[in-house]
Amino acid sequence: MTPERRIILGLVLLLAALEVAVRQVEPWLSKDLAHVHSLSELPERLAPGTGGVLVMGNSLARCGIAPARLSAGLTGQPEVALMVPDATAAIEWAWGYRRHVLHAGARPALVILVTGRTHLFDPAHKQIERLGAFHVGGGGDRWRFLTNELGGVEERASFLISSVSRLYADRGRIQPLVFYNFIPSYESSVNRINMAAGGGFSQEMEPNLEESRGLANCQRLVDSVRESGARLVVVTAPLPEPWSLPEAVSQLLKKNEVPVIPLGSEVRLSAERFPDGYHLDPAGAEIATAALVKALGELGTQAKPPN
Repeated sequence: MTPERRIILGLVLLLAALEVAVRQVEPWLSKDLAHVHSLSELPERLAPGTGGVLVMGNSLARCGIAPARLSAGLTGQPEVALMVPDATAAIEWAWGYRRHVLHAGARPALVILVTGRTHLFDPAHKQIERLGAFHVGGGGDRWRFLTNELGGVEERASFLISSVSRLYADRGRIQPLVFYNFIPSYESSVNRINMAAGGGFSQEMEPNLEESRGLANCQRLVDSVRESGARLVVVTAPLPEPWSLPEAVSQLLKKNEVPVIPLGSEVRLSAERFPDGYHLDPAGAEIATAALVKALGELGTQAKPPN
């Protein structure tokens, strides 16, 4: 074997070893990655005919909904599962629902989608590596996404590589996410630094409406939930300032007969319930969930009458 071939073989073996190592340690690198890995449990937790509930969204849903309180408020106290990866929006929700629910065989009776003001719009920029690794897959969806959603050779190559290599997909995520596990109060400290720097969560997490590119992924999610046999309810997340969905989003949901529970405009909470200026604390989540349970009862979604 020539020296050049030995070098190439050594690099291949090294990359293979690193790939195996990344896949082994990935669930322990951060709570968010651990949550993404737990989505494989949805078919068991939300088996057909069990009347389970799926809460979807991002960190607004994770911090804003108390699953135990929600389950206790629904008739039969059904299983409440979460699909709430950080920094996600309609494109991840639409394709992720197809991968982890529709194609995987999970069958919730009710899907509760918690959203911020612009999260249901198509993104100005796609997180291609995350989509390839964690959200798109099954039922021919990778090919469909590759041909319909991506335009250039570089984007398509990045998507394909991230679909098979976690080492590639996680290269920009692993280092900062390690700090969430190993530095006390890292998450709250970073959130406060972001706010003090003037960026704030409204700019960091939500794209400008002018940069958005329609509502195709929102429609895809609505269609996929309907295909799975579940009922979809959209919930606007409580924020420090009251807000409502943009008119275009409201019209699409109305056209598809998707009810909206406007906690974002109806649940008014003090600033202390938003310790980082954006997300609810546990006490705020209990209040918001109680309001959600009451609204679900009024919609006739098997919620218990409020006390």
